[in-house]
Amino acid sequence: MTTTAEIDRILLDGRPPVVRLRTFATLLAEESGLGTEGMTLVGGSAIEIYTQGDSVSGDVDLLVSDRERAASVLRKWGFRDEGKLLTKDSLGLVVDLWAIANSGSRRLTRVIRTKYGGIRVAGVEDLVLQRLREVRFWKQGDDAYAQAVLLVERYGRELDWEYIGFFSKKESLENLVDDLRRRAGLPPSEPDRKDRLRE
Repeated sequence: MTTTAEIDRILLDGRPPVVRLRTFATLLAEESGLGTEGMTLVGGSAIEIYTQGDSVSGDVDLLVSDRERAASVLRKWGFRDEGKLLTKDSLGLVVDLWAIANSGSRRLTRVIRTKYGGIRVAGVEDLVLQRLREVRFWKQGDDAYAQAVLLVERYGRELDWEYIGFFSKKESLENLVDDLRRRAGLPPSEPDRKDRLRE
């Protein structure tokens, strides 16, 4: 068991925030026994990892297969429950544990390793789609869209655009995807096979 003092020492050693986030997530994944199979970094935290800290999340968003196991480790480390969040002021950390079944394609996730272990991170494609949903349906606008642009500028040429295209068509996000590709300097989306057959 990693002690509270050890966690505090490791996380308060002056490392950059994005490195601190990776370290914290891998320590929790290992200490809880959930590992890369039972814990995934999602939401703004995943975007922070992929953008190397150019987009900063206000909390640590984790999808977990067993919320109580993760929460009990955090409590042992001195975190306190505040509604559905667990917080520790001395570390400046707010952790949001999501005990839900799915946050996108497991195939598109990536496992990031540190010397303390590994943490699975949501796929960039799902993060882009989530931010576009926030723009389209939740009217969260500028910040969400800016994060999607950042991700596509960095990873656009290696993304699974067929996957993005499938869900963007299903959820009426095509115009946003086309605009996003344009903003990131990528060519327009390919029309789907049916559209090509009609031309």
